[in-house]
Amino acid sequence: MSRRQELRDWIRARRFEPRKLGIGVRQGSDQFLIAEIIGPLLRKDLQSDWLASPQQGAEATEAEADTVIADVSDVLASNVDGILYRLAGAAPEAATPMEYGGRYLEEDRRILEACTGCPVIVDVVGTAELYLDCLSDLPFDAWTWQETPNNPSPESARALKDVPFIPQSALNRLQEAIA
Repeated sequence: MSRRQELRDWIRARRFEPRKLGIGVRQGSDQFLIAEIIGPLLRKDLQSDWLASPQQGAEATEAEADTVIADVSDVLASNVDGILYRLAGAAPEAATPMEYGGRYLEEDRRILEACTGCPVIVDVVGTAELYLDCLSDLPFDAWTWQETPNNPSPESARALKDVPFIPQSALNRLQEAIA
């Protein structure tokens, strides 16, 4: 069984021991190596491009997504076991639901489709009222987000997309350990 299939099975079984995930570095032979991919809205202030003109915004968003897709290609070639994709924009502090759906959703889809064959954990970045319904048909294997009173519960999210929720605390403990 390949390491990628083994990771996919581990995610589906909902066994989220932080010691098993090596984000950016494999510390032991029993760990899965997860590459962190930063989404376009966390790399560049694309809102200013959209405010300048819709054409400029669309071109800048597509160009930034192309850069992310090139990073995904490099990561897949490096034989990682999985990808942690940091997705921004699906929250009120970044965009309205219409703005996210019209400006960024399809670029996130393109990026996630480029991860073909590799398990993907989507980290939805935002502090309140995430637009998980917008993300429910994107291709990924598990998701995570900051658990706050204003964000959806993992149980309610499962009604939108039946994939595992990985507690943010598990990812945070791991990242602290390898920093």
